[in-house]
This record gives sequence, structure tokens and C-alpha cells, in this order.
Amino acid sequence: MIWGVLMSLDVYDKKDYSGMYRLFGFGFLVWLVPFLVSFLFFTPQGVLAVGMGFFDSVMLVVGVLVQCVLLLKYFRHVTVNYLSEAFKVGIVWLVMSLVLDGIFLVSLLKMDLGKYFTDVAIGYAAILILAFFTGYLLEAKGEHSKKIYSQIFSTKK
Repeated sequence: MIWGVLMSLDVYDKKDYSGMYRLFGFGFLVWLVPFLVSFLFFTPQGVLAVGMGFFDSVMLVVGVLVQCVLLLKYFRHVTVNYLSEAFKVGIVWLVMSLVLDGIFLVSLLKMDLGKYFTDVAIGYAAILILAFFTGYLLEAKGEHSKKIYSQIFSTKK
């Protein structure tokens, strides 16, 4: 179901949405999808129904999967300055996730702030790491393509 929702985001490719809608909309989804999936592992009384290790592993996989899919979809529309765009995306998505967690987990669900930082917030480093490496790889690919292009067309025949 979640995979279907993420893949249906191709509607963004068919319409002329600005980069800001993608940036903030995808950032919201980076936070929302794992948040919703996490409810599958709690009883109605709010007690974790599985072991903490299993829960953490599943949440890590879900978070990374969502981020990878959304980074791929986001960068389809980026043609230059991949690294600076990746830095912007990583920072915005990180801040959005922390703010939304602050509203929902810390304020509304009364999660202890210390426990939040040790159990949840540290995992958001993955957002920055995945965004950075996406930008780095796209930048490197672009430089490699430019070198090949210049070698092909600068060779005298």
C-alpha cells in the first residue's frame, strides 16, 4: 500500500508543480509515512507490540525507502547544482521532520525529550546523508558525462 502511494506520486511529473511544492510536500511525506507505519506496531493503549530492536529496524528501512524514492522523484526535475540542491533538500526535510516530531511526538504524545533525541532524532541523520550522496553522485555523473562529451567532440578526425 505504501509503495503504491509513493509510486503514484508520478502525478508530480505530469503537472507543472513548482520546486517548492515538491520540496515541502515530499519533506512532509518523508515524515508522515514512517509516522503512520509506526502505528501498526502499537496497541490501542500505546504499548509497543513488538520488540524495540525489530521496531527500530523496520522504521529505519521504511524511512530510508521513503527517502530514496522521494529523492529520486525530486531530482528528476533538477538539472544543475546537484550538490547545493541536495544540501537544501536535506536541511529542509530534516528540519521539517524535527518540527513535526516536536509537535506530534513530544507535545501531543508526551514523549520524553531526552528519549526522543536518543531514540528518534539521531536517526534523522539519514536524511542528510542520503540527500548528500544523491547530490554527490549526480554531480559526479554530470562531470563524468562532460569529460566524455568533450573527449568525443574535441578529438580531431
